Amino acid sequence: MTIFFWNPISLTYLTQLVLVLVIAALLVKTQLRRDSHAETPRSTILLASSFGFYGSYSVLSFLRAILRTDLQAWVEPPISVLSSIAIVLFVQFAHHFPEPFARERVERRIVTALSIVFVAVEVGFAIYRYQELGLGHVEYRPAFMDLPAFAAMGWLFVLAFRRALRAATDRDRSCPPDAPKREWSNNPAAAARAVLLFAIVPLLLVIVTLLQAYHLIGVETREVAAALLNLAGLLGFLLLYLNYFVTEGSFSIKLSSTALALVLGGFTSVAWIIGFDFSGAYKGDTSRLRYQTHVFRPTAEGGYNVSRVDYAFVPVEAQVRQPGAFRIELPFDFPFFSKVHREAFIREDGMVGFDSVPTWPDTVFRNGAQPAIFPLAVDLAEPASNVSAEEGIHLSTSPEEVVVTWSGWSRAGETGDHYVFQMILRPSGEIQFSYQELPRILLNDLFMPNRVPMLMGVTPGFSNGETRLVHFQRGQPLHGPPGTGLIENFRLDYLAYLNGIYTPLAWLILVTSPATLLVFQALFRTNLVRPLDALLAGVGRFREGTLSRRLPIHFPDEIGYLTRSFNEMAEKQNDLLNGLEDRVTERTAEVTILADRNARLEERSRISSDLHDAVSQTLFSAVLIAETLPEQWKRDRTKAEALLTDLARLNRSALDEMRDLLSRVRSRDLIDPVLGTLLRGLVARFEERHALGISLTVGSDARLDEDVQIAFFRIAQEGLNNVMKHASSSTVRLFYEALEGQAILTIEDDGNGFDTAHLREGSMGLQIMAERARKIGAVLETTSSPGHGTQITLIWNQNDA
Repeated sequence: MTIFFWNPISLTYLTQLVLVLVIAALLVKTQLRRDSHAETPRSTILLASSFGFYGSYSVLSFLRAILRTDLQAWVEPPISVLSSIAIVLFVQFAHHFPEPFARERVERRIVTALSIVFVAVEVGFAIYRYQELGLGHVEYRPAFMDLPAFAAMGWLFVLAFRRALRAATDRDRSCPPDAPKREWSNNPAAAARAVLLFAIVPLLLVIVTLLQAYHLIGVETREVAAALLNLAGLLGFLLLYLNYFVTEGSFSIKLSSTALALVLGGFTSVAWIIGFDFSGAYKGDTSRLRYQTHVFRPTAEGGYNVSRVDYAFVPVEAQVRQPGAFRIELPFDFPFFSKVHREAFIREDGMVGFDSVPTWPDTVFRNGAQPAIFPLAVDLAEPASNVSAEEGIHLSTSPEEVVVTWSGWSRAGETGDHYVFQMILRPSGEIQFSYQELPRILLNDLFMPNRVPMLMGVTPGFSNGETRLVHFQRGQPLHGPPGTGLIENFRLDYLAYLNGIYTPLAWLILVTSPATLLVFQALFRTNLVRPLDALLAGVGRFREGTLSRRLPIHFPDEIGYLTRSFNEMAEKQNDLLNGLEDRVTERTAEVTILADRNARLEERSRISSDLHDAVSQTLFSAVLIAETLPEQWKRDRTKAEALLTDLARLNRSALDEMRDLLSRVRSRDLIDPVLGTLLRGLVARFEERHALGISLTVGSDARLDEDVQIAFFRIAQEGLNNVMKHASSSTVRLFYEALEGQAILTIEDDGNGFDTAHLREGSMGLQIMAERARKIGAVLETTSSPGHGTQITLIWNQNDA
């Protein structure tokens, strides 16, 4: 027996399920690509969890829509539980997206507590429904239980609106400035607005459900609106996730998923459009029962044989009109499936029970748990007090038989849906059905199965035995197995009719959906993504300075126009750059000439300084000896000969220094030793030449950079030369100390001194010392006054250089 039936409702949920599976695959793919060591934001966890429960809700909703009518009750209770959990988790997501506000902590706790109560009530009622289902009773969820969901969706909308407003005004957030950046953090206002737009969809969905629950709109309107809103909500969820939780590679997925959603929406619309037409075209077997009589005769084994006999109908005038549903005492023992009954419960909808008045929910679920007879189960309206006396339920009883006649209009039917049929019970257990008047045209309804005749036959109740589905107008007489009921389910015939129509459409959806994704992915990749990638790569090369390469134009469309415009811009930039390069070359040549001139000037200045510091000082010493030599020769020829020896040595030294300057080779003698050693040698030479006592104190003697050491040595040399030339001092003191990255040198004498504000012309010594200090980034301080000696201090710090 077929248990799955394709119809517009099941196709609607199939389209939703396809989109759910696509989103689930994307979530799994994204999670697998995520760094396993990276912390997953709470908002992402809540969003994914909400979708997980919504996906489970979609699966069960699909099963409820496609399963046979008597099996739908088993999957019904958890649906509301899953939807409530999905709603609660999404509200929590809205509280944490873009970031939780510290001022909402108490508010979040209250909402969380109410959410727990909401879910607990749904879970408790679902458990209660399963307990009743085990007893054979079907409990539907009352409409007022949708009110908490409506309140939650309303609160979600308010919360999203408030978040969007706060993000737009950039108010303070609870997260610290150094909090890790989320994918959405570049534009939190846009993210909040996206959540606000998405929140509208579930709010509308709950509103539509409430309107139908209170009969303000029809079931068909609700189903069509809910189908389209669910697809829109899933697409909105997908775009929300791709825009603000996936950082790369989502452009083609957005386009192809949107295309798939539109295709599925088209399938949904087509399913409903053709559904109304095909439902109206269905012609069932019910109308053929008119003027027929069927007799159910019990067998010794406890079953029933069914045969069609000549039409017979007891006139209504011989019966008494009864209220809508009532209990009767049978005037005889009535055997029914190996049990004897003395009472029966008759309902105005063409149903008779032997334990209680049958209800539609229980009857739809496996034909009910109690023994029952269905002359023709159809939803008939109770007759008003002012209608004809022939309308309603009529009863006549006698020791030979009990006659019950139903005469009435379908509660939800069109004008002309009038029914008159009859049931007769006899002491032998024989049951007779007769049909006098039935509608010629029956309009079946997907959402109201009892709008037209639904069942005909007898059943022991699923708790007492099995029931076999048969067709009473085909292949009579029928012989039922022992203890087995015989039921013709007109509803299943209608669903089988729709199943034959919609099965090809279902296969088309299942085949078309992956094909749509693949085709649109390839189409967008070829016509959009690949040209855009090439354009972006060209922009990247342009930023790196590659201007001569032209981008290929794939198609003469908008992207092709952008590519062509970019090529033209790059060409103009390249021409401009080439012109600038020519001008830069010219300017560079001019600068090179000027640099050569400056270099020659600097070289002249350096040679002048070196001549002054080295050769000039040596020659000055030689001149002093030469001037005193005649007088010394007269007084002491031995000392004069020693002076001649010194004079020769000084001349050779000056010659060596000149050769060194001419070869422009810096002597390693001023670089290899530490400066303290060089200063000791310098002081010793000056004491030897000038017979003057010089005090030298060397503290720490760290090694200096070459340029710094040479500058310190030359300044010390020039300072001592100045003392010898101008100071006429009796005492000279030098202090030197060098640490890592810093040094100080002090030269102090008790000579004539001078006025630092009025230097005489030609005082190159101080100028050369100041220039040398400037070049190494040092500070040279000169303190002097007439008659009070002179102090020169040189300070160098690497951090200030």
